[in-house]
Amino acid sequence: MSVKQLSVFLENQPGSLMEFCRTLRKHNIDMRALNVAETQEFGIMRLITDDVDQTLKILGEEEYIAKATDVLVMELDDTPGALVAMLEVLSDAGINIEYFYAALLRASNKAYLIAKVSDIEGAERALHEKGYHPLTDEEFSGMLK
Repeated sequence: MSVKQLSVFLENQPGSLMEFCRTLRKHNIDMRALNVAETQEFGIMRLITDDVDQTLKILGEEEYIAKATDVLVMELDDTPGALVAMLEVLSDAGINIEYFYAALLRASNKAYLIAKVSDIEGAERALHEKGYHPLTDEEFSGMLK
């Protein structure tokens, strides 16, 4: 039930992010979620698109360094403490969160946590046992349309 996320290396210089986004626009690729972390020389853009396989192909043709990774996307109530309850499940199962970022949809009163974890199958099992439902690519994309 994981979702494919792309990690793309971008030079940390003016215009790099704009050129990357222009590339996606040129190929009619829609971003569903994104996060950019920077270092002094490079940035790492993590994103989920409407068609990860096609995006990966295009980025290779455009000479970007990109890789696909499985991540969890969890729907949480947008209320105080909802994140803590879900994090307790993962902690109790011995699952490490390597990084995460979030998206909020005010119209639905839901928050979406996108997480890279140490054991995705173990995380999915632990979350299912506690009543959580990790989203599929199709479910997550459908909610953001």
